[in-house]
Amino acid sequence: MSHNPGILLTLAGNFALMSLFAMGGANAAFPEMYRLAVDVMHWMTDRQFADLYAIAQVTPGRTSSS
Repeated sequence: MSHNPGILLTLAGNFALMSLFAMGGANAAFPEMYRLAVDVMHWMTDRQFADLYAIAQVTPGRTSSS
């Protein structure tokens, strides 16, 4: 697998903008993350995104919002 610095810069720039403008934390930016990763850039499928989100939710060290 080759590394493309352009993709990493695009990813970092988009997530930086989302973090600046999202009110309510990461869950508020989630729909835009999905749109960017799945619909616009086609970096992953809908199923892959859902699986990665589920893994992130059960990862130890995450604080509960409820």
